[in-house]
Amino acid sequence: MKIYIDMETQYVAAKHVWWQQAVGNPASPYSDYLLFDDSSHKIPATMVFGLRQLNSYDGKVIPITTVNLKSKSVFDYNVKLFSYFADPNNDGKFDDGVDGFRLDHAMDNLDDKPTLTNLFAEFWKPLIAQLKAVNPRLTVVAEQADWNNYGFDYFEKAGVDRMFGFNLRQAILSFNKQQLASKADSTLALCPAGKEQIIFLENHDLNRFASLEKNIQKQKLAAALMLLIGGIPSIYYGQELGMQGKEGGFGNTDGNSIPMREAFEWYRSAQGEGMAFWYKNTGEWSAKSNVKANDGISLEEETNDPQSLFNCYKHMIALRQSNICLASGKYEAAENNNSNVFSFYRVKNGARVLVAVNLSNQPQKVVLFKNNKPYKVLMGNHHLTKKEINMNPYEVVVLEVGQGR
Repeated sequence: MKIYIDMETQYVAAKHVWWQQAVGNPASPYSDYLLFDDSSHKIPATMVFGLRQLNSYDGKVIPITTVNLKSKSVFDYNVKLFSYFADPNNDGKFDDGVDGFRLDHAMDNLDDKPTLTNLFAEFWKPLIAQLKAVNPRLTVVAEQADWNNYGFDYFEKAGVDRMFGFNLRQAILSFNKQQLASKADSTLALCPAGKEQIIFLENHDLNRFASLEKNIQKQKLAAALMLLIGGIPSIYYGQELGMQGKEGGFGNTDGNSIPMREAFEWYRSAQGEGMAFWYKNTGEWSAKSNVKANDGISLEEETNDPQSLFNCYKHMIALRQSNICLASGKYEAAENNNSNVFSFYRVKNGARVLVAVNLSNQPQKVVLFKNNKPYKVLMGNHHLTKKEINMNPYEVVVLEVGQGR
């Protein structure tokens, strides 16, 4: 297991020592650590979305402001902060440190603030360089603020190692061949050498897929695409069970996110040791919880069901781990003659695996090869007539392909 820590050092709240000593005190040693809207430093600047405070799910109101990432003192502080988590006792062994960092809401121009521009070159790239001087094996993952962005600027200008493939996620959930082909080419095939895209369906900021798509076969198909298409797959806890939850409409509170972050469902009874109900009895989101007993969505209910979503994930992960092409091969487009079937290759060290998915709820006939090729079936319940395959609705076919004629 490798451990990554999520870092968001762009903002601080009112209990932070910088706030307490710098607000209203321009002579404070922390006076340039924060941004202010006035010369007397009585009005801390807004944070993202122009907010000056956050309304917490537990009823607290938390004043918050933006850190001055152009301050050399702030930069030096971040070097020490990140370095501590990389090597806590500074012995150069790293066995007690994290393996990498996730940069939350990292931006080149933070929240369009005129003083916080060109941060990739002036803050993030130098910071990452210093961290890798501490431990060259650290991996830095960034969440692009613009979810329609491919994140290539983060690779090229900020020096991060991995990005979240938001565009490919949107394409997978569209079940549209044209969108998948376009976004996979852009996200995977054009990814710079030595960099990697993280492929995902869900995260803590998004509505859970099972709440958007009730069809279990489509949930399984999306899981197959996420795990087989390339990049680094990321499973958000509970996704493999089909846990549900949409952003709430509970007013001006961060409790709106709780439905997407509920306790992992270990038990059929929806209660028991390890159930993380940290939000219990704190608001309407608790009363309207998606965690329910005997609804078929729990590890206990799904473990021994061979047709469950959980076991689909286990099967796909085992398949991926069993084949070098699926584990770490490069993505390549693969043409076919059916507008409802999306296909692609994973290629590694001269070996090739072809993956074909029927995106429709109808049986499909598809020609995958222009010429006859020797192959081995790794997954699929199809019938072959020379080059043509008959695919069942939402079926996934995986073939280890030889060179052939």
